[in-house]
Amino acid sequence: MNFTNHPFLESPSAKEIVWLYNNDLPLLKELHAAHESRIQASQDDPVRYGFDLPGWERIEEGLQQHNECLALGGNRSGKTTGFAKIVMKAVTESNDGHVVCFSQNEDTSIKVQQSAIWEMMPKEFKKKTKSIEGYINYSMQNGFTAKSFIFPDTRTRVDFKTYTQYSNNQMILERFE
Repeated sequence: MNFTNHPFLESPSAKEIVWLYNNDLPLLKELHAAHESRIQASQDDPVRYGFDLPGWERIEEGLQQHNECLALGGNRSGKTTGFAKIVMKAVTESNDGHVVCFSQNEDTSIKVQQSAIWEMMPKEFKKKTKSIEGYINYSMQNGFTAKSFIFPDTRTRVDFKTYTQYSNNQMILERFE
């Protein structure tokens, strides 16, 4: 019986697995099923069941008190993933909202930012959706069609903009609150 390695979830040691196998097989099966289903749930719906890196809660607390947050860290430190989770949390929890995500340029927006937000989207919404209630159309190559999506459950709109667009035309933020 193999427990999937996970950076946050501990699995029993080989010695403990052998002991449980010999002394309490039903408990071992139950532990294995719980461990594996917890990992699967975090992959299917990272917003509700995923794991947070240390520091993400400070970002959320800061955003509750201020309308901006500066997150510093090296490459692969979790900044993009953390903010993607915060964006998807806002999208799934607010009705008729509007979120604007800025990125350095369109290429970075598609390859990094939009990809991270797609990964955070609950599994049941990771399909092409065109209805009165919502619009989601995503491809790995082009990101979200029209550089936006409307989440079906909450009708919250997410737009992807670049700093270059803003520096060329500050009016792109007109009527945004």
